[in-house]
Amino acid sequence: MANRKQRRHSGKPQGMSYADVLARKRQLWDACQQAANDTMVQVQSDIHTQRAMWLMCVAMNDAFGIGPERFQRFAQCLQERAVWYEELVRGGDDDYASEKLRLEAQRCSGLNIEYLYEAEMLAAQKKYEQEGWQ
Repeated sequence: MANRKQRRHSGKPQGMSYADVLARKRQLWDACQQAANDTMVQVQSDIHTQRAMWLMCVAMNDAFGIGPERFQRFAQCLQERAVWYEELVRGGDDDYASEKLRLEAQRCSGLNIEYLYEAEMLAAQKKYEQEGWQ
């Protein structure tokens, strides 16, 4: 039969203080909160992307009279390009793949295409470099 000390459990691992236990619980809580926030951001992003695709489909119909058959061809091409992009990511990295995609979009559209917020990021980088930040 076990003595009293062996039967008592304080609810914390041996060698950890109560402050350590609380800090660990806080870390787990923060990690769960961050995961939930990341999921929420992804869901919101997916919803915005879906709406942008709907707007694009409606605009293509308005501008060019594209109907169901041509939309199906478009969807097939979009899927093929998505596979192309994923292969670029696997073969290099996200930055490389995104730059190749940007250049291809620029070629197809004839427009100068820039990353969102690129000018702001470059300005901030220049400012911090001037202030001595590395």
